Amino acid sequence: MHTQLPNTMAIRIKAQYDTFKSAERRAADLIIQMPSEVAEMTISQAAAQAGCSEPTFTRLSRKLGYKGFVQMKDALSEIAVSPPSFAGVDAGDTPTEVMRKVFEYSKKTLTDTLDIIDMTQYARALDALRATRRVFFAGVGISASVVQCAAHKMLRMGRDCFWSCDPDAMLINAAQLNKGDVCFLISHSGRTRCIINTAKTARAQGATVVSITSFPGAPIVRQSDICLLSASYAERYGEVTGNSIVQTTIIESLLINLMLNDDHVLSRMTASDTAIEVNKA
Repeated sequence: MHTQLPNTMAIRIKAQYDTFKSAERRAADLIIQMPSEVAEMTISQAAAQAGCSEPTFTRLSRKLGYKGFVQMKDALSEIAVSPPSFAGVDAGDTPTEVMRKVFEYSKKTLTDTLDIIDMTQYARALDALRATRRVFFAGVGISASVVQCAAHKMLRMGRDCFWSCDPDAMLINAAQLNKGDVCFLISHSGRTRCIINTAKTARAQGATVVSITSFPGAPIVRQSDICLLSASYAERYGEVTGNSIVQTTIIESLLINLMLNDDHVLSRMTASDTAIEVNKA
């Protein structure tokens, strides 16, 4: 059993930690290490304990989505004592334990994403996809399989779309986009150079850039017209756990929304399903 930060606060700290200034990191570290104690402190006491100024705590509170220190303390009062949601896979775990932990972590990333995603941004992404005539998906590494799957599903819906995981091809495709087209990019870190360059190229052509990332302070956010935040922060085994699942689910929900109450899309999907029946055994 251990003291745990309120889930939403923990997610926001993880997402933005690398963008904090040194004093803000000291304040954030105090909140992480002593959440129950900070909940009982005045702002002057917390600042003295963290070795920073009172305004630093105020700025940090606002960055985490609260009006000020008092409101952040109110959130800390919701602290619960509970076991961690995902303890990490260990070498001594049985296969069943590994499977259970991976499933639990995957469920957690989905729930956490649902808690933090900006529904205004989500609605804008949906509107952009509804209005566009052409969609270009791009991602590298693990995200490459996500964008390939997304493009395949949109193609079955009768939409004009294509995808790439090659850095040069991304730029070539982005340079062919026009105003009204959508460039849909995925980068967990938000710092992948070829993705950022693709975003810049697409925007220069007048296309609408939609991105999915886990870090709101990442460079890709500044190059996007619309950004959807995911909550996947695997601390072990790199980016293997959770990222592609939450990215896929965000896109899946957008595609299902596109299908609803659209007879044309449904008829195109029926035609697509009928066409590929010849490949079934």
